[in-house]
Amino acid sequence: MKITARRFVSFGYRYRRFFCAMLGCCCLWQEVALASSVTITYADLEGRNEESQFAYAVLELVLQRSGGAFKLQKSKTEMTDSRARQQLVSGKIDVSWLGISDVMPKEITLIPIPLTRGILGKRVLVIRGHDRQKFKHIHSISDLQPLTAGLGLGWPITTILASNGLPVTSVSNINSIFKMLASGRIDYIPLGANEARSFVSMYQAHFEDIDLVSDFYLDIPRYDFFFFVHRDNLKLHELLLAGFASAYEDGSYMTLYQSHPQHFPLKELALEQRRAILFENPLMTREIQHIDTRYWQ
Repeated sequence: MKITARRFVSFGYRYRRFFCAMLGCCCLWQEVALASSVTITYADLEGRNEESQFAYAVLELVLQRSGGAFKLQKSKTEMTDSRARQQLVSGKIDVSWLGISDVMPKEITLIPIPLTRGILGKRVLVIRGHDRQKFKHIHSISDLQPLTAGLGLGWPITTILASNGLPVTSVSNINSIFKMLASGRIDYIPLGANEARSFVSMYQAHFEDIDLVSDFYLDIPRYDFFFFVHRDNLKLHELLLAGFASAYEDGSYMTLYQSHPQHFPLKELALEQRRAILFENPLMTREIQHIDTRYWQ
C-alpha cells in the first residue's frame, strides 16, 4: 500500500494518542500505588526474630521493588507452619513463607520463586557431640535408617524423610526438638544449611553437647520456602511476583543473599567439600519443576 504524507501524518497522530493514553495509565497506576499504604500481615512463625530472618528481609525487599507503599505487621500470635496455612485460608494473615506440604490447602497459592535459591534443601544434621564418630560412617539413606530424626509438627521435610524410609518424630516446637535431642529421644535434627549454625549457637547455651555433622549433608532437590497468599488475593500475588522478579533484575536480591548475616555460616559449612546424600523429593510439584533454573543455586 502506498503511504502518502497525509496518511503518514494521520498514522503518527493516532500512534501518539495511543502512546500518550498508555503512558497516562501507567502514571496513574504508579500514583495510586505510591499514594496507597497497605498493611500486610505475615505469620509469626514460632516467634522467630524477624530481623535475623532472611525470609523477612526478602519480603521487605520484594515489596519495596513492587512499587507500592506497604506496612508489614506481624500476626498477633505465634504459630506453627500448619497454623499459618490455616490462617492464610481464613484470611487472618496475608502472607507467609512456607515449604511445600502434602497437605497444602487448595485455597492458597505460592509465588513461584524460591526464597533461598534451594539452600534450605541442603540439610545439615544437628547431633549430640559424643555421637560424632557414629555419623562419620553415614554414606547413604539406608545408613540413616536405624536413627530417628526430630522435626517440627507440620514441617514438610517430615514427609520427605518419611517417604525416603527414615523414621521421624514430630513435636510442636523447636524448643522441644532440642530437648529431645539432648535427652537421647531422637538422634539428629536436619536443618537447612542457612539456619543450622544459628540454631546451634542459640541452644548450646542450654545444651552444651550439641554440634553439627561435618562430613555430609542431605540433598533434597528443589526444596525451599516460598511466599504463600490466598488464591483470591490476586493483587498481592502479582505484586510479590513482580517485586521478586525486579529484585533479581536489578541485582538487589543477590546482594541481600550474599550479605545477610544468616548466610555468613555457609562458607564455614563448606558444603562443596562434603559428600551429598541425595533424596527423592515427593513434594516437587510440576509448577516447581518448571521454575527457571536461574532462581536455584
